[in-house]
Order: sequence, then C-alpha cells, then structure tokens
Amino acid sequence: MPTSNLKIVNFRCFSNASINLSEGINFFYGKNGAGKTSILEAIHLASSGKSFKSSNINSLSKDDKKSFLIESYNSSSGSITTVSKYEGKALSIKLNNKKITKINLLIESPSIITDNHTYSFTNETPAFRRKMLDKVLFVSDSSYRESWMQYQRLLKQRNAALRTQDAGLANAWSTKLATNGEVITKSRIDFLNLVISNFHTLLDYLSKKHSINQLKKIDIAFLKGWDGEGLLEEINNRENIDIKAKTTTKGPHKADIQFLYKNTEAKHILSRGEQKLLSIIWTYSQHKTIKDMFNKEPVLILDDIKSELDSHTFEVFLSLLELIETQVIFSCIEDIISSKIEDKFKGLKKFHVEQFKT
Repeated sequence: MPTSNLKIVNFRCFSNASINLSEGINFFYGKNGAGKTSILEAIHLASSGKSFKSSNINSLSKDDKKSFLIESYNSSSGSITTVSKYEGKALSIKLNNKKITKINLLIESPSIITDNHTYSFTNETPAFRRKMLDKVLFVSDSSYRESWMQYQRLLKQRNAALRTQDAGLANAWSTKLATNGEVITKSRIDFLNLVISNFHTLLDYLSKKHSINQLKKIDIAFLKGWDGEGLLEEINNRENIDIKAKTTTKGPHKADIQFLYKNTEAKHILSRGEQKLLSIIWTYSQHKTIKDMFNKEPVLILDDIKSELDSHTFEVFLSLLELIETQVIFSCIEDIISSKIEDKFKGLKKFHVEQFKT
C-alpha cells in the first residue's frame, strides 16, 4: 500500500517534517548524516512496526526527546497508519485510529527493504537468507503464515523435550512437526520456482541492453534443510543425534538458498557491485512473484543505491527501475537523477533531504 504523505515528528534528526510522495518512484538525496536513511526507516517502520537500523525503539527519538510519531497516509484508500512511542509506554500502532499488531500491519501494508545487509546477502548466513524468504511469504500467503507459526510452536516444544533428554516426549512432537515442515517446504519451493523464473526473465531482458554475463551464469539452488525425501524419516533417523545436541538438527528451520557460479558460491566470484546488483534484481524478482501469485504490491525501499555501483551497473539498475510498476523509494548521497534520466520515468519525484530539516 503506497504512502502518499509521510509525517515525522521527533524522529531521528527530524523535529517535524511532512513529505508528499509519488505513488511511483521517489528519490532522496543529500550528504551523509542529512537524514536520507531516517526517512526510509520511518516509511519502513510505518509498514512493519520495526526499524531496519536498530532494535532499540527508544533510541529512535530525536536528541533528548522521549517520544516520536510517524504518520503514513494513503490517498487511494484514505487510510492513515500511525506509529508512535511515548516515554514509559510500548510502541503504539494504529490503522485508522484502531490499534493493530505488527503482524497485521505487515499484512496490510508490506514493504521490502534492501540495505547494506541485503546488498551482501550472498555473504550473509543461511538464517538471513531464510528470513528474507519467510518474510515475503509470511505477509503474502495466509496459509503459509499459519503453517509457519505452527511449525515454530512445535519446534519449540520438541526442542524443550530434547533439552530434558525426554526422547518419548520429543517423539510425540515429531509427526506434527514433520507434517508442518513439509507443508512449509512445498510453499517455499513453489514460490521460489516462480521467483527463479522471473529472475532469469529479468536477466534476459536486461542483457539485451547491458553486458551482465557474470549474473547470467548464476545458478540458484534451494536446500530444504534435510537430506532425505521424508522429513519424519529424517527426524526419526537422527533421534540420537538430536538428543545429544539437545535441538532438532534437520528441518525447514535449516533451509538455505545458494547462489552459485560454476559450482562455486557466487560471493567468491562476483564483485561487490555485482553482488549488490544481484540482490536488487533478486529482490525485484520476489516482488513481481508476490504480485503475480498473491496480488500484493509491497513498497520497494532501497537505501544508498549508488554505493559500490559503477556507472555500468547503475545503468542496469535504471533499466530495471523502468519495469517496476509499484511505489519505489530509494536514496543516494548525490543527485544521480539528471533531467535526461528523469524524463524516462512517469511520476518520479526527487527530494533534497536538507529541505526537510527543521
């Protein structure tokens, strides 16, 4: 759900700012410390109830202020989302003045953030890549969300039994855990197959304009988290191993997505700029799949887009930007959108962040 107007009060370096956004492409530029990332952070906070910069919500207030408020207005639906934090009180999230949970906020107005961690996701842990996958499925697919939450509860119960060395109780949870685990895995595979198809389609399109030979040679492999066919059989075969480890050692909670270049992990071959471009194309491939499968249109947020992109890879990004039909919000230190580039995009708005500082 796109943001038409963003109001920020006592958030990070902003005392009071109001920003009218385009439902298409929005570009923020300004020097380091000007507040570019803070604006993106506020937009993400208004769509998730979480900061992508800090887990300490209390630290987000400006200077010595003890509170902050973020208000996001969508002109198409007429809905207003308010996220606020006051001293001594928990974070408050309201949609049209009615309290909602972070989960419901995510479902109502999802966003996909790409920042420094996401740009180097091939270098990150399997848990990070798994979380990227789970988040988009969680907010898009209600059946996946239910199965995923049930699996987490069952996994917690089985691991608790394993910690007390109670094999009988651990086995009592195994069947349901395996059943939910295989449901989760099927949903992941079905989704990823379409993401990978969209990924290669995008690469084919981009390669007609740009030289991206390295990226075109990338193979993507999904590791489901266990080795055999059936998860229950795998869990039963590893009973002694799990008891010794005091945890469930195989299952979808150990899944990973590998990006390979000639059977070598892509992170060892691609330059930093190529890795960043790969992450952007992969993110958009997920975004397009969400739209195709679930009719959802998450806002795409890209922080510090130009860093580590040379002129060639930046041109590839601009070609990709032409394809995106939903709201995009991205930032850069310098004004990289010339009038010639601006003419390519309908509904593009540029913002010099200094103008919002009060």
